[in-house]
Amino acid sequence: MGSSVNYARLDELDLAADPRTVVSGFGDGVHWAIRAESDGVGVLRTVVTYISEGVSATFSVLGASLHNGQLLSLWVGRERDARPFLLLRTAPVVTHATAVLASGYRHEVALSPVFEGFRLRFGGVPLQEDDPLASVELAGPDGGPQVVELWRPPRLVSPRLVPPARVPATLDQLSPVPAMPD
Repeated sequence: MGSSVNYARLDELDLAADPRTVVSGFGDGVHWAIRAESDGVGVLRTVVTYISEGVSATFSVLGASLHNGQLLSLWVGRERDARPFLLLRTAPVVTHATAVLASGYRHEVALSPVFEGFRLRFGGVPLQEDDPLASVELAGPDGGPQVVELWRPPRLVSPRLVPPARVPATLDQLSPVPAMPD
């Protein structure tokens, strides 16, 4: 069985002359847009721009490929002074995606229609600084929903990221940690 790679022919799309917004939205106080453009040598660049509380942030990801039957490529942009932002690029068979945070909170991710020129869907959602991404649930592929867990567990919340009202003032206010069985 050979490997398959989902590359788009960007010379046919002329994204250098016509970058396009593939999906945009507003939620949780954040305005955002995801744009597809060429990097100048024919490679897809996905650019995310978002504004929250007067702070604007932009990050970009090169490449359009999903390798060997992958359903998802994801990135979390962590730009200085801005909230984290989850960017998804999915295979066309994915119809719904849900971000699952470390707290267990579930957030539906807005997905674009399939862009045939890319053979991808694009999606994104702003995340909370103090509740990192734990997994992404995908629906639509044959065989039912699938969970894509992060290969690293979410990092612990840093007290500097939590509003002062939520940080315990003393160690006595912390919940006890259950003992590990021997």
